[in-house]
Amino acid sequence: MERWFDMVFDLKRIPVKLVLVFWICAIMLLVLPESTLSYLKLNDFLILYGKYIGITFIFCSALLFAAILTSIIRAIKNRIRKNKIEHSIMENLNRLDSFEKAILREFCLQNKNTISMPSNNSTVVGLENKGIIYQASDLGFANSLGSFFPY
Repeated sequence: MERWFDMVFDLKRIPVKLVLVFWICAIMLLVLPESTLSYLKLNDFLILYGKYIGITFIFCSALLFAAILTSIIRAIKNRIRKNKIEHSIMENLNRLDSFEKAILREFCLQNKNTISMPSNNSTVVGLENKGIIYQASDLGFANSLGSFFPY
């Protein structure tokens, strides 16, 4: 029973644009003057189905309110998560030692997104373990100084 309820009232599956169209139509039928309704030949329709139009208006209003509230809550959560991530990144950057800062400075000085660096360097490994840099490719080269990979 609970699963059926979740399937019917899952706001992610209800097309909000369609609900908005029904809501606008219900408002128009409820608010338009009688002269306009008679011009559109909707007087008989409103007499026969007026109570359903009112229910439709209330139901669509509730769905739209829930959708708006859900999107506001989601936006607030995303903003909080983004601020936490930015704060965490700034904390990690402030804790870097001078060798780690020197490696990161090379990215700015060379104006590149990828730089070949020795994979056995402890500072490079430390930055990689902190998640600040990552090995961009498994294809590198080796010389007398060691193995170099793009980071």
